[in-house]
Amino acid sequence: MIRLYSRRWCERLHRPPGRRIDPKLRYAEDVEFVFRLACKTSFCFVGISLVLIDRAPGEQRHVNEAKNFDNELFRLQLNQYRFEKRLKMATGLSSYVRRSARKSLKKVHRGLANFYLV
Repeated sequence: MIRLYSRRWCERLHRPPGRRIDPKLRYAEDVEFVFRLACKTSFCFVGISLVLIDRAPGEQRHVNEAKNFDNELFRLQLNQYRFEKRLKMATGLSSYVRRSARKSLKKVHRGLANFYLV
């Protein structure tokens, strides 16, 4: 489970003051933050939970703008944005990280192709 990180690291990773996450990302902000953290440090341990899991059915949880989360195209487009961003950030990192980002992006492209073909 992804954990809440120390305030010092959070402040170091946040570019402009007051902006914690990329406003274009509508979900998976925590995963993107973990990737940025991993680019800056090799080890981090924090024992506090970051998220609470709501097990209620999606129809009850997803209202208003959150209804987009049930839309497959919406999720694929956000994942495409996220993995393209990750690939740009991986410049200068190990070949394993770049290969992993390309592999994830390839899966998204397959998903988009399947979405439009069906």
